[in-house]
Amino acid sequence: MIREQLSIQISNSLNLLAAKLKTRCRAGLTGGNIVLESITVRFFNALLGWNLKNLNAQKANYPAADLGDVGRKIAMQVTNQARSSKINDTREKARLYTLSKHFDHLIIFFSCQKTEPSQKIYPIA
Repeated sequence: MIREQLSIQISNSLNLLAAKLKTRCRAGLTGGNIVLESITVRFFNALLGWNLKNLNAQKANYPAADLGDVGRKIAMQVTNQARSSKINDTREKARLYTLSKHFDHLIIFFSCQKTEPSQKIYPIA
């Protein structure tokens, strides 16, 4: 019972965070995305045992990706823009900046969708 309650609480908190970020982005306030990157890196590392690092902390506005696990060659773009143009722009930027030199896969994690957060995985090359 406690596990179910915690699961519901986590789900509700993530949905609330996503709604707040979406509202703030519509108002032109994008600072919440930095917080989302910090939460996402810890979430995926704990959930999947990855070693994601915030690439933007290493290089401001890292091209095409926000997070990366160099050992697993996984890069992740964290976004609340659930649009096909965001996918296309990110993939094109990954090609332009040769993200494939360091990463084999690019995950685009959408925090804001109509129902719940989701992700898409694309080969870089």
